[in-house]
Amino acid sequence: MASKNESNPGQVEEDLQEGLKGAQALLQSTQSYVLGGISYTGLQVVQLLTAWLALFTAYTSAKSAAKTALSLRQASEPSARAFLKVLHAFAVAQYGATSENLRLFGFEPEKPRKSLSAEKQVIKNVKSKQTREERGTLGPNQKKSVTAATPSAVTINENGEAQAVTPPPSGAKTGT
Repeated sequence: MASKNESNPGQVEEDLQEGLKGAQALLQSTQSYVLGGISYTGLQVVQLLTAWLALFTAYTSAKSAAKTALSLRQASEPSARAFLKVLHAFAVAQYGATSENLRLFGFEPEKPRKSLSAEKQVIKNVKSKQTREERGTLGPNQKKSVTAATPSAVTINENGEAQAVTPPPSGAKTGT
């Protein structure tokens, strides 16, 4: 057995298969053979090689089965997730979003909202207004009044980029 890489389990498995073929073909089952200082019958050599080969092929089979199971699991995952969404919607419709019965399906019921105290509501409103002012956030009606100034001229440079020349805002002083 000329193993190229003795630490490779696949190579060891191939070597065991080849050794078993040779032992079955050439060794007499009742004849004694000395291997590594130990006496074996031909039948014992075949049995030993068969037992080791069974361990290697069991691993290979299990590995193949695991790959198959994983690919089947991955293929079914989108369907399972979609069904769980439908089941959740059904359970919420049937028992209510805050019902403890949802836990029996493995879903968390919604927690009822806590109303803010008057002080906390005032603080929340002030912070919100202050944030909108700092960010320059406008409401829908305020956005309508914001328009860009109409350019007085448009020039195109050598790179093909357009540049707009906008007039100064009305009432602004011009440099004189």
